[in-house]
Amino acid sequence: MKSSIPKQHRPWQPWSRTTDEGKKLAFNASSNPKFSLKEAVNKPIKMVGLYVEAVPMEQDSEGLPEGFEPVTRMMPRTVIIDEKGDSYACVSSGAFHALRRIVSLFGAPNTWEKPLTIVPLLKKANKGQVLTVEIQ
Repeated sequence: MKSSIPKQHRPWQPWSRTTDEGKKLAFNASSNPKFSLKEAVNKPIKMVGLYVEAVPMEQDSEGLPEGFEPVTRMMPRTVIIDEKGDSYACVSSGAFHALRRIVSLFGAPNTWEKPLTIVPLLKKANKGQVLTVEIQ
């Protein structure tokens, strides 16, 4: 499946990926996140890194009319890395779009002079809630 996430919005880490240590940090932060971003709702995160990849997600078949098959589509899996090296993951287009706007305004996290404090939020939406972030 082709990624719908533009190349310029993929990995930005505060560590080098040219050293074994930097590669280990990048792998662990993206593959074994310490927290779900939802666990950090309303709590400030001092973001220093960001990793985004496209993952296939199958539509929930519950509620589909008879004869209809669930659709698989690519969704952004976003991992935020804080100044302590802890990582927060989510599969959320709301959070992805908010973080993409942050990168378009502030540049990639690896270009920042200091961490950017963000706060994850759950906002009401048409069919429930949307996970997003705001800058503190």
